[in-house]
Amino acid sequence: MRNSKTFKSKYSSFDSRILACILWIHMFIWLFNLPIAQLQMQLFGKRILTLSSFAIIEGMILFLLFVFKAAKIRIDSISKGAICLFGMLLFIGLIGLIINPEVDLYWRFYYVIYWILPLIVVVASNQTEIELNRFMKVLLFIIFIHSILILVQHFSNSILWPFRVDENGNNFFYISEGYYNTNSRMVRCPGICISGLDAGVLLVFGISLTWSIPKLKKWNKIFLTILFVIAIWFTGTRNIYILFAFVVVFVNVCNIIKKRRNKNLICSSIVIFAVALYTWIFSYLGEVSPNATANVLTDTLSAKLRLINWENVLVKIQERNVFQILFGHNVWQSAGTNLLIDNMYLEFLLMGGIVTLVSFCCYFAFIAYQIGNKGNKMLYPLAAFVSGVFLYGVANVLGNIYMTLIVISVVIVRNKEQLME
Repeated sequence: MRNSKTFKSKYSSFDSRILACILWIHMFIWLFNLPIAQLQMQLFGKRILTLSSFAIIEGMILFLLFVFKAAKIRIDSISKGAICLFGMLLFIGLIGLIINPEVDLYWRFYYVIYWILPLIVVVASNQTEIELNRFMKVLLFIIFIHSILILVQHFSNSILWPFRVDENGNNFFYISEGYYNTNSRMVRCPGICISGLDAGVLLVFGISLTWSIPKLKKWNKIFLTILFVIAIWFTGTRNIYILFAFVVVFVNVCNIIKKRRNKNLICSSIVIFAVALYTWIFSYLGEVSPNATANVLTDTLSAKLRLINWENVLVKIQERNVFQILFGHNVWQSAGTNLLIDNMYLEFLLMGGIVTLVSFCCYFAFIAYQIGNKGNKMLYPLAAFVSGVFLYGVANVLGNIYMTLIVISVVIVRNKEQLME
């Protein structure tokens, strides 16, 4: 046990407080985006602080941190990867001015927030240790409230939030409120998120986090897991069901296999096999038996619609020159385009070409490898969650909530010694 004075001073320095602010802001930007927007609509009738506003604040704090740490910036292997990816994305963004000058300035700034800012946070989080206990307790409490809200939404058959659209008439929720109210009970409950998909990602992470905290009593872990699993069911999102099943299988395989070399090989094989199998099943259902049953488990029409979307994206990619195939079109699903993608791999190809696709996949695989090879079984659920992004990406684009939770996973692993204190 470390000396209490040493411990206290370690987390009370100026740069530690700055880092804590960064992590809190980054987490709140994406996890509380909807509640913050709803509160502003209630108080002011419009949103005054947007994602862009929070990003500017976070960017200024990051600048301060690196100014004060300029002489002794610490760079580990995960940070090196983040810096390389950051440089590549910056380059892709700059040449995007030439490749696709039609993209609005707003979406170019959003590009920085969506893809680059999380990587800077990864580097920043390595500059000092932070006190994890409070951070993790608050995070678990947020997910607990999120799961309770999902249950209330389901049984009350109401989305509950007072505002469905913002001051410009744009939907707060995915597609529209009608997407969620399809039966006498809501089957796609978003909780504190904008969609059942994001809600489910947060819950799967919640389960991974629950089993990564050694101090949490076993019965509390079981209770939270059961609650989160029930809430996952009420998100009505099959991709999340599959993600959760993958995490369970991945963790159990890691626990069974003892030799690290065999473990890495088998876990990598599981990821590749799961992605290939899911892609094949999805394609088969979309081509052979697309049925609109309005049932979460049996409706396969969405698979057919996704196949159509993927074909449209592939046509768009193939009709461009070699340079654009390598470095992308600087367009993605969130960038004000009417093009639906619903596939992480195709989105990376469209946004930044083959270079970006390979870079992101290698980086996510490296993070999962780093987490899983720390010699701590408690971290296997987090390694599984990060690895799950490859399966998640088959039928969805990479949402920033997933990226944020990956960043939080990195922060937890870097401060893992505290988990055993």
